[in-house]
Amino acid sequence: DAVFALSETFVFAVPVYILGGISRDQVRAVNFFILVLMTGYCTTCQNVLVQIDVQNVRLGASIQIGLLAVGSLFNGFIVQLDQLPPYFKWIPYIMLSFYGFAGALLNELSDFSLPCSGGELECGVRTGDVILRILSYDSLDVYICMVCLMAMIIIFRILAA
Repeated sequence: DAVFALSETFVFAVPVYILGGISRDQVRAVNFFILVLMTGYCTTCQNVLVQIDVQNVRLGASIQIGLLAVGSLFNGFIVQLDQLPPYFKWIPYIMLSFYGFAGALLNELSDFSLPCSGGELECGVRTGDVILRILSYDSLDVYICMVCLMAMIIIFRILAA
């Protein structure tokens, strides 16, 4: 499953990288592909873990889609992290989609300025760091997201064994 998952993810990531206007910086490009491959493989590992305990394939797929949906809801994009109720603040940190999404945004938007022809005040808010601060990702790091994804991969594999 690992070879297929990684090759499928890589085939998806190449056109996204080329057509998406993502930074051509070598370090950011390598980080992007590592994050995408780790997120894809982590999703596969989570799926294997869910499928192990569920005999019904449709039920297992529904559980996996539900986990990804909850992760997408709580990853800070739909509902910003600082707007989560206190009893839900822990949820993003146990969801793999949070680390994939946050890592990709941190990789692309850190120290990035959007082109602007307006005044100094208008252009000052058009930086990637402002966007990261608005989404409450300014306390995270790309490499921390990678470490968290790797930890999740290891945990899912151990639990599925």
